[in-house]
Amino acid sequence: MFKILLFFILSSFLFNVFSQEEFKSPFDEVVPKESVSKKESSEDVILPPNLSVEGILWGTDTPCAIIEGKVYKVGDSLDSETKLINIEKNIVFIQHKGKVFKFYVSKRREK
Repeated sequence: MFKILLFFILSSFLFNVFSQEEFKSPFDEVVPKESVSKKESSEDVILPPNLSVEGILWGTDTPCAIIEGKVYKVGDSLDSETKLINIEKNIVFIQHKGKVFKFYVSKRREK
C-alpha cells in the first residue's frame, strides 16, 4: 500500500515539474523550421554571365583583364549587375547579381 501511495505522489510531482512550459521536450526541433535554409528554387539560382576572358595584363601596378574585347581593371563595372572584383595571374573574379564567379582565360581558338 505504501509503495502504491509513494508511486502516485512521485508521479504527480514529476508530472507537475515536467509539464511546465519552461521545460522543452527532447524531441522538439532544436532549430526552428523558419531558420532552416530551404533548397534554392530555380528562381533563386544565379547563373554566371556569358563572358569570355580573353587575356590578363599581369605584373603591372594596375592589373587589367580583357573581357569580350574590352579592357577592365579591378572595380570596373561590365554592366549594371556585373563588376570585376579581383584579378589574379590566371583568374578573374566577377561579381554578378551579388554572387562571385571565377573566370579563367579562355584558350585561343584557331580558325
